[in-house]
Amino acid sequence: MEIQSSAAAVENLLLAADSLGLAAVWLGILFLIKDDVLKALGEPKGEFMAIVPVGYQARPSRGPKKQPLASMVRYLD
Repeated sequence: MEIQSSAAAVENLLLAADSLGLAAVWLGILFLIKDDVLKALGEPKGEFMAIVPVGYQARPSRGPKKQPLASMVRYLD
């Protein structure tokens, strides 16, 4: 259950950051090199699910082009 709870918490953090005009990104891939990350943080032992840097964007960016909802949804009668 820790994974689901962590995912929900990170999602809420990302939404909150965006609502405040901040940029944030979920760097879950760092879990694959967790020992190196812990060493860089000065932590001899520990666990984490993700690292989420939060701050102001250095330059504006745009996400991927959105697909129209109708092209992805099919309603069943």
